[in-house]
Amino acid sequence: MMDWAIVLQSTYHGSATVSPADWVVNEITPIGSRCGPLAAAIRLLERKLVAVDKLVSGIFPLEEWEQAFKKQNSLKIFFKIS
Repeated sequence: MMDWAIVLQSTYHGSATVSPADWVVNEITPIGSRCGPLAAAIRLLERKLVAVDKLVSGIFPLEEWEQAFKKQNSLKIFFKIS
């Protein structure tokens, strides 16, 4: 069972420095996620062909990050930054 994961969601041009040793020692699992064509995604959303309510487990203020990550069986959690 995975306790912590870092989801890296981006199409990034450039490089980033990370320490795999930190991830191993702290038992953090990196998960890559890539976005696809935005225009196609917007069309699907406009036509209501994707039930996004079932995909989002919650929207939380950034100050409540700890409670958000404790939420069980979460599929996707968003943080509202004001």
